[in-house]
Amino acid sequence: NPFNKIKLPRFQKNKPQFINQGDLDIILSHVTSDQLKGIYQFAFFTGMRLSEIVNLKWNNVNLSERIIQVGDEDFDTKGKKIRMIPICDQVFNILAGRVPRIMKTKNHFVFAKESNYRYTGDYISKSFKRALRKTELNKDIHFHSLRHSFASTLLKNGASIYSIKELLGHSSIAVTEIYSHLTMDSLRVDIGKFNHLTSGAV
Repeated sequence: NPFNKIKLPRFQKNKPQFINQGDLDIILSHVTSDQLKGIYQFAFFTGMRLSEIVNLKWNNVNLSERIIQVGDEDFDTKGKKIRMIPICDQVFNILAGRVPRIMKTKNHFVFAKESNYRYTGDYISKSFKRALRKTELNKDIHFHSLRHSFASTLLKNGASIYSIKELLGHSSIAVTEIYSHLTMDSLRVDIGKFNHLTSGAV
């Protein structure tokens, strides 16, 4: 195939946008729906993709063992691989407050409107953007930034990039390494070690 010899130009990837928990609180202050607030917090503390969140069912949530299974026979993840996410305290509180009083089937969606109708991803992302515009935060932030924020928060607090890869469901560690530049504080500490060396002639 003669096209195999053609090399396409490589473009520089933009730095992913991320927020901290304080920024999230500012955005949430402009959200009137408790349902949407829960979804945005859930995304921030699990790193799950929007499609994974809207398709999450209660049969994939184990509150007693504090585990979320992402993906099953009815829903394929982007990487076509089922993964497990441990439930932190914030996520546990969100889920515990949403357990249906009457659950006729475990196929009941976790984040659903009446009669188990799912929210659309478009509605969730646009609602998030409307709330963001009411703040003074970077307008380049969008719903997917919550996933980036999950990764950057873990990385800044000492989590290994390999653990983050598994939590995000990335197919390759190379994909996860886009977050490595976010650890500027730790890089400054490491590069500062040169300051303790005796300077010599250059």
